[in-house]
Amino acid sequence: MWAHPDNVAALGEEWQPLTEAEAEAEAVKVRQAAMIEQLKALRDAYEFGTVTTPQGKLQIDERSQGRLNRALEVGRNYEKLTGQPFSTAWRMYDNSWAAPITVAILEGWSLLIGGQVQHVFSHYGVLYAQVMSAQTLAELDGIDLREGWDVGASA
Repeated sequence: MWAHPDNVAALGEEWQPLTEAEAEAEAVKVRQAAMIEQLKALRDAYEFGTVTTPQGKLQIDERSQGRLNRALEVGRNYEKLTGQPFSTAWRMYDNSWAAPITVAILEGWSLLIGGQVQHVFSHYGVLYAQVMSAQTLAELDGIDLREGWDVGASA
């Protein structure tokens, strides 16, 4: 591998060959950058993918989370104002309908989503640290970016 003088200490304006160690270090940097981009894509996919509930798979993108939060607020207000239990039907990820969906179920879904998001960012941090601390291509090869994301969720 050859490097431009801007990248290595060179004599004059000549290009100088990299040592094997320098070439490996450059290859590690390139691979790390690519792996971090993959890692970000996986983080986003799992943060906004689906979670598996007892009622089925639930979409957890931002729009769906907003709808869930509004339904939870409406349900709580309905129960407070009427003294009657709230229930509704909910369209799941596969377009099936789950019913009855109660305030307790909506609260459980909110906790499940919150736990998934916390897990995703924690796992991202662990993998990011592993990638950035790797010193060799072999160490990077030993990091599986696709494992460990799932807490009942899928991208």
